[in-house]
Amino acid sequence: MKNKILSATISLSFVFTLSGCFTPPPPPPPKVYKNPNDKEAIKMVLNSVGNNNLSGNALIKQQGGGIVTCAGNEVALFPKTNYSKEYLQYEFENEYYSYGYFSNGKGYKKSWNYLKNPYPKDSKITVCDSQGNFEFQNLIDGTYYVLTVVTWTVPGKYGGSDQGGNMLQEVELKNGTTKKIVLSE
Repeated sequence: MKNKILSATISLSFVFTLSGCFTPPPPPPPKVYKNPNDKEAIKMVLNSVGNNNLSGNALIKQQGGGIVTCAGNEVALFPKTNYSKEYLQYEFENEYYSYGYFSNGKGYKKSWNYLKNPYPKDSKITVCDSQGNFEFQNLIDGTYYVLTVVTWTVPGKYGGSDQGGNMLQEVELKNGTTKKIVLSE
């Protein structure tokens, strides 16, 4: 009996010793951007009054056919600049944490319920209504990014599993345009 207890104690000690040897890889170093963060230019563009309007909807179709929208989540709008393009390309294509893509002015990034917004304090922000619709009015001519998040939780044996992610689309407005877009994965 003493041998079994001694053997079990040694085995457990060995397991705990080995489990302390594993360390996960460190996260990647912070990205150093080539282009300067041009917050003052962003503020000037977004605080100017123009005659363009933008409305839209954001949704993801689930594998079972259900539709999930951005209802209740923020939608951010900010001008396309060298910095915002570089930031979004890095954030959406960095696969350290999860799958994503950014091409032809559109992007999707699996993530939890937060926006990967390069200008969190300087963007125009609205909230999607219960149907996932949003609207921005009186924008000056220019090229913008529209960014939102569509997420839901799937119940599981050990708690919920977050699904969905950030959705992005580039849109050009000029000459008094009223444009409607749909953000979808």
